[in-house]
Parts: sequence; C-alpha cells; structure tokens
Amino acid sequence: MAFYLALLLLFQGCVIYRGPISLEEAVKQQKKVRVKTQSNQEFKFKMIRRIDKEYIGIPLKLTDGNQNIKLNEEHIDWIKIHDKKASTLWSILTPILVMVGILGIIAITYEPKPVRIVINFPEF
Repeated sequence: MAFYLALLLLFQGCVIYRGPISLEEAVKQQKKVRVKTQSNQEFKFKMIRRIDKEYIGIPLKLTDGNQNIKLNEEHIDWIKIHDKKASTLWSILTPILVMVGILGIIAITYEPKPVRIVINFPEF
C-alpha cells in the first residue's frame, strides 16, 4: 500500500519553469509564469496581460482576497515561464528512474538460496 501511495505522489507531477524572460515575452506567450520581485516576493500567475500600457498578472486561483495584480517592470527581479514539455518529461521519468533504482538495489542485494532436489527412484 505504501508503495502505491509513493508511486501516486511521484506521478502527481511537477511544474518546471525556464527563464528568465522579459515582461513583454511573458505577455506574448500567454502561459503560466513565476515572478520574483526585488523585495523577494514570489507570485505565480496564470498569465500576464497588457492592458492600456499596464502589465496585469492574472493569479492561478482567484479567491475573494486574491485579485489581479498590477506589475511594475522596475520592481521585478525575474520572470520565468512554464515549460510544459520539460514538466511532462520530468513527471514521466522520475517514477521510471525510481523503479529502476529500486530494482537495481534488489538485484545487487539478492542472494538466491541453494535449492536441494532429492529424487527417489523406485527400486525394481
């Protein structure tokens, strides 16, 4: 049971971001982005839009207290964009590599016990 739960956690996946990219490039890509400000705050946005010469970050999850955030280019340290291909590949390769590692450890440490076969032939 624990094995299957561990496997489930590994298959859940991860999100890999690449970058840094410019604010204008983030607007063009229309993908998930991670933004770090110069005051060391990190935000994750569904996308960044440009409306009337202002950059607006659309949060991943909209709640009552979580609204669109106006972004100031001068206060941004870096922007990284979601790399879907790498995220998918990593989500698939991680469990495979873990299984290969476990099977390798089992293969190295396995010592077969000698089997003693006794055959009694009837006397004629």
